[in-house]
Amino acid sequence: MKELTPGQSISGEISQSEEVDWYHYRVVDANNVLQVSCTGSTFRPDVQLLATVYEEGADGQKIRLYGEHSPEGSQLPADLLMNVYIERPKDIYIAVRDLMDDADSSNPYKLKINFAQADEGNDNFSQAVPITVDDAASCQVDEISSIGDIDCFSFNAEQTGVYSVDIEFSPFNDGTDVELAIDLYDDDGTLVTSLERVQSHHYNLLPYLNAGIYYMLIDDYGRDDFDPASTYRVCVSSSNTMEASENDDKDHAAIMTYNPITRTYSIAGSLDYADDQDWYRMPLNEIATTGFKVLQVSFDDGETAQDFNYQFNLSDETDKILLSHQFNGGAAAYASQIKAGAGEHFIQVKAAPGEDITLQAPYIISIQVLDIEDAAENVSKIDSETGETVYGNDTITTADGLLFSSNPADAVTCKIGYRGDEDWYSVSIANPTVPHILEVYLDTDDQPSLVDYYVSIMRDQVITKMFDANGNDSGTELKTSIYVAAVQNPAPLIYYFRVCDYQGDDGDGTVAYRIRANVTEVPMVLPPDLVVPDSARIYYNEMDERQTASAETVLLEQNSLVQNSYKVNTSLLKYNGNEAAPGVTKVQNPDGTITVTFPWIAGYIDFQGDQDWLKLSLDPLIREGLPLDSDWYYDIKVDLHVDQPGDSVEYVWKLYRDYNSNRILVDRPNDSDGFFASAGDSGTGIAPLDISVPVAGTDQKFWAGDAWQGNFYLSISDFNYVNSLHPDDD
Repeated sequence: MKELTPGQSISGEISQSEEVDWYHYRVVDANNVLQVSCTGSTFRPDVQLLATVYEEGADGQKIRLYGEHSPEGSQLPADLLMNVYIERPKDIYIAVRDLMDDADSSNPYKLKINFAQADEGNDNFSQAVPITVDDAASCQVDEISSIGDIDCFSFNAEQTGVYSVDIEFSPFNDGTDVELAIDLYDDDGTLVTSLERVQSHHYNLLPYLNAGIYYMLIDDYGRDDFDPASTYRVCVSSSNTMEASENDDKDHAAIMTYNPITRTYSIAGSLDYADDQDWYRMPLNEIATTGFKVLQVSFDDGETAQDFNYQFNLSDETDKILLSHQFNGGAAAYASQIKAGAGEHFIQVKAAPGEDITLQAPYIISIQVLDIEDAAENVSKIDSETGETVYGNDTITTADGLLFSSNPADAVTCKIGYRGDEDWYSVSIANPTVPHILEVYLDTDDQPSLVDYYVSIMRDQVITKMFDANGNDSGTELKTSIYVAAVQNPAPLIYYFRVCDYQGDDGDGTVAYRIRANVTEVPMVLPPDLVVPDSARIYYNEMDERQTASAETVLLEQNSLVQNSYKVNTSLLKYNGNEAAPGVTKVQNPDGTITVTFPWIAGYIDFQGDQDWLKLSLDPLIREGLPLDSDWYYDIKVDLHVDQPGDSVEYVWKLYRDYNSNRILVDRPNDSDGFFASAGDSGTGIAPLDISVPVAGTDQKFWAGDAWQGNFYLSISDFNYVNSLHPDDD
């Protein structure tokens, strides 16, 4: 049995099941409180600690006074605390064991006892211990010596200003359950400020005080713990501040420093005391501009970064909030562009909700007034929904109409000039009774921008979108196209484009974008080809594909999240028996083999994401009057031709094997349901193309035999060079 000493911890471990560790202490004080603490340091402990306090009866038997155990199944370290009233001197025994006596662990626990100390005589205002401001020798050292202990101190603020109240807490080596709570009162007993949040054992108050006597009350938060071995030191000093209660409201807002050359307002300030907030005024109505005003805002906490959260608000003279931002101390400088409101503008800087000002929190603000000329924002129009006269194209009901053009020089120039800015455009397809391809282009002429451009194309709902996730790394260049199906109603079809920042939280009044739309009809016939005569080719066009309601479909898995469905032409590559497609020829060769030749199949990648699919069933060749072969193979040859002058589409073909016969394919090679052969354009330049696989005059092999009998699918698509400097999804 081990002996205990108050204020000192002792370690032990339940190293085997049914083990019980016993401890003893002879209490010589009467009418006192014995605090017993038993703690572990292991997460998800094997042993659920049970600590029990006993006294010795007259017959020598141990009588249980108090017991406490860890919650069953707890994932946290044990933290047991018992306060036992001792009415007379006696022998106290403490037993530590596993709750069910069926677990063991080599991880230690710590046991410590303490006694509440006698009243120190400073538990109210009249007994407050004085502290002299700015006198380190008068700093006081004390401890929470008993349950409910309150320590009271006083100091004299000789003049109005900011004072720093510092409490340095020194927990006992093994830790403590005491958490300090500090309350500051004036001479009338009115609470001035309080602090209950632990700051790495350092507590600091920065109140702005009028001259007078003040009292501090320090106790344990909850007043249910004590620890005579854990002391704290309290000092009071005056604090130098950049300002003291000078600009704490809008009516007393300070005017920011203004540089007329750069049109920049700036200020270096600091939140210096509890509940401090700083207001600043910018007389923007005194600055003349040609266009509209945009405020380029910058907020930073400088080189003295600390763990402090600022609240930054920008408003106009009507109290309309234009920007509200919470800045985390130590982060990179915050920057944004905000469209100016009406009249004078005001800035408010304060602690973020839930934040206490316990140390001076410096900051630097810079606001440059930009003169933004954006034609779309300055043109008046009638809102189609409200009938009101408005400026700009910021809503779908004020969208600017675009004229179709294939010439990049006809692009319309505009700006996402400020945070939250949106530009809306509309186009009208005059004859919707025939199908069209609608193309949309947007670029910034190779200029990087703070805006991460996001473009939505919609009618009744969003049809597709395109975006640049980082507009600041280089210039933005986006393009897309969609298929517009024919409709019976001859009324024009209206499409809308919405241009904005990806997250709506950035603008850039210095960099413009250009937007253009074009529309083309889906070709009904093929143009002449210099190599392949019309009689030798079959046109597989988009309308034929879409109008085949019973067409077979395949599901192509791009990755685990993206799966696209495509219609498949099942007739053009039929070659067997009476079902052979028109134009298919079969020639008996002298060596006994048969050559099957298909006509050229021609088509277009009509819009972004379009793919054309053809089904090829490889089965033994049906020959009249002869049985089907059981041992056979086909040598395969695929020719790809693009006539002069070439095309922006990088045509590529892929041949897939439907290994599982479920029409679910994967867009990767070397997979049972992936493509096992492919070829296509190897560059982004526009040039004619002629590729044959296998390459003539080489020993390249391309064949499939009876072991692979079944369905294959040939796709023709655009190859998207993702590493290209320009968008290549044609």
